Amino acid sequence: MMDAPWLRAAKRLPVGGVERFRCCGSTKAAVIFNKPDAWEMYCHRCKSSPKERKQFVQMQRVQQEARVQPAPADVINIADARPSVQQSVYSFLATKGIMPDMVEDLQWSDTAQRLVFPVSSGLSLGRATTTWQNPKWIQYGGKSSFAYIAPKTQPVQGIVLTEDLLSAKKVAHASNHFGSGNLVCVALLGTRLDARLKLLIIEHNWPVLLMLDGDDAGYSGVKRIKRDLKAFPIRVGTFAVDGKDPKDLQMQEILEALTWMR
Repeated sequence: MMDAPWLRAAKRLPVGGVERFRCCGSTKAAVIFNKPDAWEMYCHRCKSSPKERKQFVQMQRVQQEARVQPAPADVINIADARPSVQQSVYSFLATKGIMPDMVEDLQWSDTAQRLVFPVSSGLSLGRATTTWQNPKWIQYGGKSSFAYIAPKTQPVQGIVLTEDLLSAKKVAHASNHFGSGNLVCVALLGTRLDARLKLLIIEHNWPVLLMLDGDDAGYSGVKRIKRDLKAFPIRVGTFAVDGKDPKDLQMQEILEALTWMR
């Protein structure tokens, strides 16, 4: 029996590879994966999600890496990477709800096989691209408890807190390109409010919109941050969709959440 078109295309990918694929309609609305133990497809248009398990699998050992490391020597701008790398990276990001114009500062390391995002002078974050890389995020060049994305315009109207950097970048893109452009977006790199960030919020008396993930850890983090700010005259709002991160949301959903700042 002949393989389905999506499966033939998935088998041509390297292990860990992802690629856009035309499942239905006139555009490539689906994403295909070559995972260590299976080939998969997910279509964002028709929601089809077939999966074919591999019969013979040589399991890849999980690569346990230090959470803080020196930056790889071969970090380059994604525009300078090989076309096959660019396609694989952007296809991977599409599965996370991220489009190329949301990550214009994106870099790549061949040796680390990670996406690299500069976040401050000398500090960057490396995002895993395969399931056997652990941890998912690595800090290069130092350690920080949050990553700050500056607003496009001044004065600052408020601050939005997310858990991960990709969610912060998507919210910042929504604000800067389709909204007021005067919101600070910060990735907490977890669910806790750093003491320095807390002081910054209090000093500026910024309204705070909590957009943590819609899961148990996110809901617990929201309660904890509210307690941290309760003693201060800070306006705090919350927005979450159960089962989704902010980066999973449609742009219109994010813009509606940001109207709380008005």
